Amino acid sequence: MGWKEYYQICPESYYCRLGRGLLKRILEEPSCSPLAKKESLRLVLGGFSPQSPTAAAFVRDCLRFRPQKKDEIYLLDLNRQPLEEVIFPFLPEEKRLFRFQADLVKMPFADESLDLIWLDGTTSFMDNRKLAGFGREAQRVLTKEGIAISFSHEPLICLFPSSRFSHSCRVNKTQVYSRSAQESLSLLKDLKLIYNFAGNQETALVFAKNDSPYAPFSGRPFTLEAVSENF
Repeated sequence: MGWKEYYQICPESYYCRLGRGLLKRILEEPSCSPLAKKESLRLVLGGFSPQSPTAAAFVRDCLRFRPQKKDEIYLLDLNRQPLEEVIFPFLPEEKRLFRFQADLVKMPFADESLDLIWLDGTTSFMDNRKLAGFGREAQRVLTKEGIAISFSHEPLICLFPSSRFSHSCRVNKTQVYSRSAQESLSLLKDLKLIYNFAGNQETALVFAKNDSPYAPFSGRPFTLEAVSENF
């Protein structure tokens, strides 16, 4: 499927460009987020390229936003190459880092054990069956206050790609799936949408368990650039 070639390029990091401010608001004290108040969190980054800065930045910011907290950080990818090649910052004894070669549709975690799952464009490489399966699996593994965040491109950008990343995907036959936010929501019906952020070209959807205490999202999407500014 061209994954070896895909891992030799550097895809855009939504996290570094638009997501760090959002993660800060979720994790850093003082905050109204229930996750920021917990003494220990289990945080997952699902899928990444070894050439992208996403994984190292995600780990570094988890340390920065929650110093002295006893958190566990999990990196998941369907292939081994990203898990072996990325270099991470030194972790203090309060933090523990784990790497798993695993499928997001069948994660190696107990029921109600994860506080945050971050998908940085990962859904663009999941077909409809896989994405629906992830929704069911996230409903299983998320804690009562846990959330799943998915960043993706708007369909127009995927249908008419011009970037080096999109070109390499075509050349190496790495399948990319183009969906609108509404199409993603229909496939992730096992989860509850609690926030919707829209950028110029990107969408960030924030989900929780259907029986979570979060109120369901309604109304127009928030501006993604606004929540990410002044990082």
